[in-house]
Amino acid sequence: FFSKTCTMNVPRVTHAVKWGVGTGLLFFVLAHVVMPTHVNPLGTALVTVGGLRKPLTTLSTAAAEAPAPAVRTARPMPPDTTAETLGRHSRPLPQVAGHRRPGPTGPMPGEVPGHFLASVLVAFLGGVTATATAYLRLPVSGRATEAEPLCHPNAGQQEEPPVPDAKQCYADFCAHLAGFGFTVAQPLCASWYNGMIQANNLPIQPLPMFGRPSCLAILVGNTKEVWPLFKAWLAEQVALHGSVQDPFDTYTHWSIAQAVQRVFSSIQTDTFMATDGAERLVSMQRLAAVSAAAHMDMATHLTVHPTFGAWVAWRAVVVVDSCPLAFGLPGLPPHPLPSPLPEDVRRLAAARFTAAIKALEAPGASALTIVRDAVTGLERPIWRMFLEVRDMVELGRREWRYCEEQLEYHYTKDLAVLGLRNISPEMCYSQT
Repeated sequence: FFSKTCTMNVPRVTHAVKWGVGTGLLFFVLAHVVMPTHVNPLGTALVTVGGLRKPLTTLSTAAAEAPAPAVRTARPMPPDTTAETLGRHSRPLPQVAGHRRPGPTGPMPGEVPGHFLASVLVAFLGGVTATATAYLRLPVSGRATEAEPLCHPNAGQQEEPPVPDAKQCYADFCAHLAGFGFTVAQPLCASWYNGMIQANNLPIQPLPMFGRPSCLAILVGNTKEVWPLFKAWLAEQVALHGSVQDPFDTYTHWSIAQAVQRVFSSIQTDTFMATDGAERLVSMQRLAAVSAAAHMDMATHLTVHPTFGAWVAWRAVVVVDSCPLAFGLPGLPPHPLPSPLPEDVRRLAAARFTAAIKALEAPGASALTIVRDAVTGLERPIWRMFLEVRDMVELGRREWRYCEEQLEYHYTKDLAVLGLRNISPEMCYSQT
């Protein structure tokens, strides 16, 4: 019970072996200590069938012939007193049900070793049964590595109480993010991501866990719904300050910081942005994959959401100093989502993606560089080649494809796109 309920993130085989060994030891103690040796016909049968009667009898006889230690008595016995004389002049022992009198009908030599073998057999059968039962009942996972209580910040400390209204806090955080246009917020355990990068030996840093075995993390993303709200904010900033450096990244930082401050002001947090680098680099796509928020296609480097398809961008992850169990998260990561791409489409998209990367890596090339497509023979900017790969994902394309202005800025970060094209927010919802 302890092994199954109080530990998290260890392989199921380790759980089962711990459970089986513990159960076997318990059965051995009960069988060897509780059961009296003279009511153990199983031990005697084992010794007799196993051919151990003779050596054990010899051992018992030798032990019986060994000189016994001197015992001080109140009145010494005559030297010629024999067992027969003692038995003849002493009162008969009372017969007790379930017990045998000593003498010729007493315990046979080898009965005690037989009892030990019987205890070993009982322990072995109990351990094997417990191991098989625990193995079948535990969830399947080969990715977990830790074996600590999920909600204990430090070993030996008492489990902390759940965060009051934890699920309501998460709902409030999602509501604040949606008010800024970031309508995708996926909760997960930070240990899922850390275990994944450790298992794959990725050269990136793990997420902080504030001294815990795991803590809450929230992956934040946006769809096309962010663009009208961003354009309105940008108009206000231009009116107030004249210009904004990296406008969409600035808006993303400001929006997520506002939501964190309003909901988690009394809790320690750490926010990692998709634009961070060096020691704070986080793979947002792998976070989406390990949390089952989206499928990650390694050939095209696209994450495909079950609803939005390829039209979602992951912007940040907020790590919260709180137990993830309070937010309803399991200890083990979910199974990855299957690929929604047919195999022929996936191969074609991978080939187009490789061609786009090759064109972008040419000396002096950028997303705006005009190149001739080797497949169609048409001249077009390199970012259009990447857009073609994304358009191959049919899931969610009709409902959630970005408007042209958002598309071009998403791939090029060209400030001229925001200043030269002044479309209304409604156009972002009408163009598909």
